[in-house]
Amino acid sequence: MVVMNSRGSQNRLLLVAIMVSLLLFGAMSMAQASGTPLHDAAPGTIINFSGKQWIVLEHMANGETYIILKDSDGFRPFDPDNTDVFDPNDSDNIAYYLNNTFYGGLSQKEFVSNHSWTRVAYDGGDAIDDGNITCKVGLLSYREYQSYSSYYDGDVLPSGYSNPWWTRTRSQTDEYTLNGVWIVLHSGRLFKGVAEDTTVVVHPTLFLQSGLVLDENNDVSLAPPPGGGDDTMLRDQEPGTIINFSGREWIILEHMANGETYLILKESDGERAFDPDNTKLFDPNDSNNIAYYLNNTFYGGLSQKEFVSNHSWDRISYLFSDDYDYGNITCKVGLLSVNEYRRYLTAGIFPGVYSFPWWLRTPGSPEYEGAWFVNNNGNLARRDSIRDDVGVRPTIYLKAGLALDPDNNIIDGNTSTPPAAPIGLTAVATSPTTVNLNWNANTEQDLAGYKVYRNGVVIASVGKVTSWTDITASPGTTYTYELVAYNATGQDSGRSNPATVSTPPLTSPTALKAVWKGDYIEVSWEAGDTLLGNQAALWRQMDNGSWIAIKTLKPMEKESFVLNDRNVGVGVNCRYEIQECSVENFFGWTVVEESGWATGDRPLAAPGGLRILSSSDNAVITWNPVTGASSYVVHTSVDGQTWQTQAVSATSASVPRPSQVRVKAEGTYSHWSGALTVR
Repeated sequence: MVVMNSRGSQNRLLLVAIMVSLLLFGAMSMAQASGTPLHDAAPGTIINFSGKQWIVLEHMANGETYIILKDSDGFRPFDPDNTDVFDPNDSDNIAYYLNNTFYGGLSQKEFVSNHSWTRVAYDGGDAIDDGNITCKVGLLSYREYQSYSSYYDGDVLPSGYSNPWWTRTRSQTDEYTLNGVWIVLHSGRLFKGVAEDTTVVVHPTLFLQSGLVLDENNDVSLAPPPGGGDDTMLRDQEPGTIINFSGREWIILEHMANGETYLILKESDGERAFDPDNTKLFDPNDSNNIAYYLNNTFYGGLSQKEFVSNHSWDRISYLFSDDYDYGNITCKVGLLSVNEYRRYLTAGIFPGVYSFPWWLRTPGSPEYEGAWFVNNNGNLARRDSIRDDVGVRPTIYLKAGLALDPDNNIIDGNTSTPPAAPIGLTAVATSPTTVNLNWNANTEQDLAGYKVYRNGVVIASVGKVTSWTDITASPGTTYTYELVAYNATGQDSGRSNPATVSTPPLTSPTALKAVWKGDYIEVSWEAGDTLLGNQAALWRQMDNGSWIAIKTLKPMEKESFVLNDRNVGVGVNCRYEIQECSVENFFGWTVVEESGWATGDRPLAAPGGLRILSSSDNAVITWNPVTGASSYVVHTSVDGQTWQTQAVSATSASVPRPSQVRVKAEGTYSHWSGALTVR
């Protein structure tokens, strides 16, 4: 044994102990500060948010996390007026309570994302759509509950509860239930309730924004910015704050719901005519226009241009009462509109007095030329576009996830790297309509899941799994599958190795047929020698959705029937099955016959995003592609009475000026877009 009795030796030991303690404490502090990404919490994990316990249901492809309150928020009728539609605009409705009183009581409400909640009624085969509603807080739907509940198909939620609780899905009125809303019973089974019932409890659901973390107690918090805590997130800065971006000072106007931040240049970029040709529209396709300068010369000079988002800028005239919409234009750099200026002036972001006048993007009405601008005294005025003594204050939207360093310079708040491309993908056809995929697991710490590509198109986003089954394949078809891994911040990997497979054809003609007949599908069944059991039903699947029983077969219908299924969505394909079960095992359904995907002239959805790309003697219009469409029909009318027809295979066409234009996907029953006026 060595005895240390010198003071120097003791000091050296003490110094080593202190250094080790500091290193350990620093590592622990960093781990606690950074936390575990919420996106890594497995579905079913219980987390703490706003002082309440919640259950993680699912992590979405956009990085958001869907959660449900673990313990109920108490007893409450769905609607005392017996209204059965989830409606946050009805002050008596459960949705109003959730999005006002309940939401207002959340201490971390800034982490809750807006969401578009479906409101599709369910009653066997009935699927009447009441339209989506956008709000912060919702309830589970009938089909969501089935997918998460261990009573049905899932493993996230339990199968037994202390009290029945509401879903947001209504049932259709029938002879048994008036104004019904589906509830979850004590046993976990779904059952029709009545909206005015006061003995049902509430389990709110909501979507948490991406980029959140869990501390060691599973409390939700915002992920810290890079740089050891010296940096702050851009979205945490108050409107009116001056920041530095691309070497220039900008003023924060507003933080948007999608995480982007709206900025305006603090000082003028110099004096410039809106358009020397006296054109009043903000148009980046016109080389003489101020918008062309902003989106080429000015944008090209930004040293951090990769942080600037594309934006759709409105071009609505302003004349106090009779405004006119010239259509949106998509580009990187814009100007304020009249309405935006008035809103931000009222909010105190602008001083109201300036050393120079400056342009807005708002045009005059059809009867008046010129564009609007802000005068030195802060008042609004309209001026000919050729005036070159008006200043320019560009506006931009910065993408989400950016941070500020200690000097208020914009930096990238995302320091993660994209995951590696998945490897080892294999595809095996297990039936004419199903393909099993398997692959090797990625090892990244911040891995969030995988996107499944089929023939170059994303068909699903799955979690951190290593297998998945495509149940939407068609018989006798060859498919090529690929995978892309993505992390908690939404970064994608490269594509995996391709896996090609061919599904076998149906071995014999099916006795169950499904044929599109315009806006409905004709489903026919001929049993022939097939003898169905005690219970038989017709089931339907929409695209990649769940199989749903839509019709219980009566004794005569077990031999044959024809059903016109009108509860199908435009652009959505469907297939059907006859399934049977015994009285003793009502939940033990087995497939007897499948129709395959409905054939015939399927109606496709109306093209969206119809817009003008450029104008001369003829204008070039474009639109968003429609899923399932290979060509389009374009109607133009120059006299407002008769339509001229042209067929195109692309998503653009040349049309005369002036004219009215509408577009639809090829097909007798496909839906037309709204009319676009080309001037």
